[in-house]
Amino acid sequence: MSNSVMAEIVDRYERATYMINRRLSSKIREGLPNDITPEQMFILRYLKHNTFVSSSELADLLCVEKSTISSIINRMVNKGYVERIPSQEDRRVVYLQLTEDGKQQYEGMEHIIYSIIEPYISKIGEKKAFEYIEVLEHITEVLMLDLEE
Repeated sequence: MSNSVMAEIVDRYERATYMINRRLSSKIREGLPNDITPEQMFILRYLKHNTFVSSSELADLLCVEKSTISSIINRMVNKGYVERIPSQEDRRVVYLQLTEDGKQQYEGMEHIIYSIIEPYISKIGEKKAFEYIEVLEHITEVLMLDLEE
């Protein structure tokens, strides 16, 4: 691929992802309950779909320091959305899981997020929406490989 083609791709990617993230994140943030941050929303969603999740795993996914994830998790524990479960095999390991309140909070937020994003996705159509998601998922896979190195 030539440098000029790569420069155009990078420029268009940067511009498009910036606008998508700014505008949709802003709309989602407006729709979230006041006591839930976008990071907490991501954690609720991740815990809903994954088991045996550690704070370190979340720190890696969110690209934050372990001390930062600890304070986020502490706030979520204090709100009653997350609980810490000690590992049966290794007492030094603690897993995180949603409480019933956390599950209810997640369900409410999923509905809010769906209602915000659905009109935009509907306008681009099913085929393009799936193509877009497949590209994003592929980029995510490549990014996750960097975490493993």
